[in-house]
Amino acid sequence: CAGIAVLGAALNLSPALGAFAAGVVVSESIYRHRIMADIMPFKDLFLAIFFVSVGLQIDLGIVAGDWMRILGFSILILMVKGFVAYNVARIFKLRLRPALLTGAALASSGEFSLVLLAKAADFRPADESIQQLLLSCAALTMATVPLLMRGSGGFGKFLETKFGLDQKKHPQSEGLTPSNHIKEISDHVVICGYGPVGQALNESLKRSGVETLVMELNADTVRSLKAKGQPVLFADATHPEALELAGIQRARMVAFTFPSVELTNAAVPLVREHNPGIVIMGRVKFASEIEALRELDIDVIHDECESAVAMIHAAREIYQRVTLTDQEIREIATQ
Repeated sequence: CAGIAVLGAALNLSPALGAFAAGVVVSESIYRHRIMADIMPFKDLFLAIFFVSVGLQIDLGIVAGDWMRILGFSILILMVKGFVAYNVARIFKLRLRPALLTGAALASSGEFSLVLLAKAADFRPADESIQQLLLSCAALTMATVPLLMRGSGGFGKFLETKFGLDQKKHPQSEGLTPSNHIKEISDHVVICGYGPVGQALNESLKRSGVETLVMELNADTVRSLKAKGQPVLFADATHPEALELAGIQRARMVAFTFPSVELTNAAVPLVREHNPGIVIMGRVKFASEIEALRELDIDVIHDECESAVAMIHAAREIYQRVTLTDQEIREIATQ
């Protein structure tokens, strides 16, 4: 992303435009959720800095003297851009309410109008009143967008029920894309790690009709699962933003299928913070690690113990004189 931003600046374009292009490219890759989780903590900080910088450029004296023209141009921008965006959405077969939401979201002049305004000033400085007019319109339209988006759903529902609009279904928009499916998934199991244990757990749950979502850091595995239609994120389970993207607050269970006490230890408090009642399963390799995870109040699977139980069961099948019960075998294996 930084490289494309620098390239944009080298071509006498805005670094912001280069960064935007980089974001568009990355949004189509399997790494999008990992990158989103990494940059999410900076989102609020940069938004605050951005809007403070916009506010510092506005001269309230000029705005107060020219408020009618600012208001008129702002309404015109919202109407024209919203109308164009709505109709483009309808051309692409979006239903009424999603199309209205799209129009509302794209109705403002946008942040890039400020970038273009700054670039234009470098080539040919405009009159101060014109600059303040454009800057104020941009700020006002951006501030209005959340209100428009909030009202678009109710307005669309009113049009559908009152006038019977958009009763015909658009088959192209009925299905959820993989990304949208991840946003909608609920009552599911989040499987962290897709090694042999994760694969077996995922397959058994899917055969039982249980929704699953896999979090994995192997790019090839993520591509393969995505091609099969499996909800999957290229993300780190120890990042709170990644857990939010996985819908952990709507999940019923999370399974850490990798035998790493350190990673599980780091992730469990974050999971509990989002979903206190969720069932958590962890895996350890050695008996000495069991207590560390049990202190976190999670169900622990001990690899050595389960291997011992499986071998004793196999020996019992071969040698019929081994008469130990399942409970006795379990007690011996856990000693």
